[in-house]
Amino acid sequence: MPIVRRSEAIHLQSLARFNFVMSIWFPKHFLKQY
Repeated sequence: MPIVRRSEAIHLQSLARFNFVMSIWFPKHFLKQY
């Protein structure tokens, strides 16, 4: 497996994790202010 593909997969994985955290945490944090 090439190095570029592996780093690309890691980047996509971290990006997916970031989107998951934002989709869970952000609505709760946003609703908590109102």
